[in-house]
Amino acid sequence: MADLDFPDRRRPASATNLPARKPTVSFQEPSKPATSDVRRPAPSFDSSSPLSLSVPSRPAALSSTAPSSSRTLDDLFSTATKPPEERPRTASRRRENVEEERAPQKDHQREEIESLKKELSTLRYEREQDQQLINELRRTNENLREDHEKELSSLRKEFKAEISDMQEKYEGQLREVRSNIEDDIDVVKNVKRQEDQLVSVQSRLENLDYTLSSLKDTINAFGNYNEPVNRVVDLAEKQIEDGMALLRTEKAEFQAKKEKILETLEREIEKMTETYYKEIAEGRQWILNERVKLEAEREAFKEEQQEILSQIEERKMALDKLRTDFVSKEHDLLVRVVNERHQLDEERRMFERQRHADINRMRAEAEHLEKCFLEVQRSHQALQATQFEVELERRKVAELYEERLKKEVEGFERWR
Repeated sequence: MADLDFPDRRRPASATNLPARKPTVSFQEPSKPATSDVRRPAPSFDSSSPLSLSVPSRPAALSSTAPSSSRTLDDLFSTATKPPEERPRTASRRRENVEEERAPQKDHQREEIESLKKELSTLRYEREQDQQLINELRRTNENLREDHEKELSSLRKEFKAEISDMQEKYEGQLREVRSNIEDDIDVVKNVKRQEDQLVSVQSRLENLDYTLSSLKDTINAFGNYNEPVNRVVDLAEKQIEDGMALLRTEKAEFQAKKEKILETLEREIEKMTETYYKEIAEGRQWILNERVKLEAEREAFKEEQQEILSQIEERKMALDKLRTDFVSKEHDLLVRVVNERHQLDEERRMFERQRHADINRMRAEAEHLEKCFLEVQRSHQALQATQFEVELERRKVAELYEERLKKEVEGFERWR
């Protein structure tokens, strides 16, 4: 008989990663054969004897000790690593193929999950960076606004201070001009008063002249009756003429002085007026320039503020878009993760069911192999018993053959 070898069935490579479960089915060892069934030693024959018959030698497998059933079952359900040649061909290959098919899918799913996690972390980092940038832009805008307000307030204060200084200077100059004009008016009034006095004196002198001329005419009418009177009259006329000449001279001097004073006053007034109008024009021009400068700065600030606000709005819209994209991607990622988790759970359940089915099948195969092993042991024992009986019969036949041969030899010798 050929050597009976029962290779053990083991779990697939993926099943070893799971926690080992103890078999729940216990198998009893096969009953030992009775003492009557124990193989007896076969009789030995001398090969040199002519009466020896060729007896077939027993196979080495039958002479060797058969493995116990408990050890075979332990080998079937053991999870220790064994050489590949002892594994079952079909089941191991099928499980290896299934594991090889599932391994790339699991690796691909893990890679997708890792890439999605990295993308999620990248989106979160970008959202934080955008939020920090928006906060920095807001702080910059607030700082610019505060600086601009401070500059505007300082410019307003300086403008108000300069305007107040200019107003004070203008009021002081107005007061000086008014005081000068009042002084000039007083001078003109004094001149007019003196002129009126001179006019009154002139009128009096004219009246005196008229009175003297009338007296002269009267005296001429009376004749030269008295020479002293003529002398008095001549003296009076001479005094009157001298007074009139002096009055004319003083009047001419006064008129020249008056014209000179009026010309001086007019020149000073014109000069002060020109200076005043020039300062007013310069002040107005400076105010206009400052106003234009402030308006330009205000427009520039408004444009800069509008640009910053537009940038903030654009960044806000981009951030909202990124947030919506992030939320949608996160939702898709969560859905994919949930689906992958359900799929992995389903595959795990299928694997558990398949593993339990394989374990049950392996247990059934082990029980069947145990039964076959017991049958083989019984057959082996029966074969050994049959061989023993054949050996006994062969020995009997040999003994009978030797006895008959001896008898024939003795009869032949007797016949001789």
